[in-house]
Amino acid sequence: MGFLLLATILAAAPPPRTDVVHRRLAQPAHGPEFRLGGLLASQFNVGQVMAAAMAVAEININTDLLPHHTLRFALRDSACDEDEALLGAIHLAKKAFDGLGAQAML
Repeated sequence: MGFLLLATILAAAPPPRTDVVHRRLAQPAHGPEFRLGGLLASQFNVGQVMAAAMAVAEININTDLLPHHTLRFALRDSACDEDEALLGAIHLAKKAFDGLGAQAML
């Protein structure tokens, strides 16, 4: 049910919300975190987003992959527009994750 809720949130009307994904898939923190930001085109494939969300959840569950670390990610819609993509990247870098910002962009 959580993934269905996530798909509904990601398909919601603009403005796109960042941090929705990491809040829904949060695992118990085990040490420092890696914060990733990602830009998607307006017509993104929900299946691909769900696969990424599941991968992050699996990485966080398996402490052998990133021992003592937590992986988090936030998404932003680029609307297939260079200006929106730039604004989205700036938002992810500075304001995502409750103001901590993303450490890397995908």
